Amino acid sequence: MTRVINRLLSWLKWPTAVWLALCVPRLVRADVALVTGGLAAQAAPFWIGVASYLVLWGLVLRRRVWGSFLPTLSHELTHGLFALLTLHRITNVRATWRSGGELQYVGGRGNWLITISPYFFPLSLALLVVALPWLRPAPPLRQLLIGGIVGFEAVTMWRQVHREQTDLQRVGFVFAALLLPGALLLTYGAALTLAVRGDTAALRFVTTHLQTPWEMISALVR
Repeated sequence: MTRVINRLLSWLKWPTAVWLALCVPRLVRADVALVTGGLAAQAAPFWIGVASYLVLWGLVLRRRVWGSFLPTLSHELTHGLFALLTLHRITNVRATWRSGGELQYVGGRGNWLITISPYFFPLSLALLVVALPWLRPAPPLRQLLIGGIVGFEAVTMWRQVHREQTDLQRVGFVFAALLLPGALLLTYGAALTLAVRGDTAALRFVTTHLQTPWEMISALVR
């Protein structure tokens, strides 16, 4: 079954990248509207959370000795999550302070979704979303937590996108350039929607904007 999934994903690789690339113009407009609207007073705790992490990173965590373990662990665990979702069996996960990390799994050669997942999927934010119904924080604290996590994920993703990154070399830079802008705009637009309007609105944001290419195609054939 794992090999079937890998083959199916191989067929879907470029259509997925093109689909997300077609979503970019509408996502840019939507995200800009969210940011300008989110600067209102009701979103202040979210932006304080983002800014607080950025300051903490700039003063302390940007030093490798302090700040490399958690991003590395998050990176490898995200690989691991998508490996499990595509029915691969994980045999080893390793994260270090100084020399990076490694994920090992069995079930064929893997697939592009496993490889590129840490560059658009915010694992720590997903875990927070799962935990929020049990934590039940007050709305300002909820926004503050989401903002801090978004700051962490934004810095982590920004630092790992470079030409020497072996994951991006594996999937190909053209593919990454097509897929990641749309995927990141979708991710962070959903995160801001989650902070300001709740999880139902965030899910609606994702589903609505993923329909953009279909709407474009429908308009052309009418």
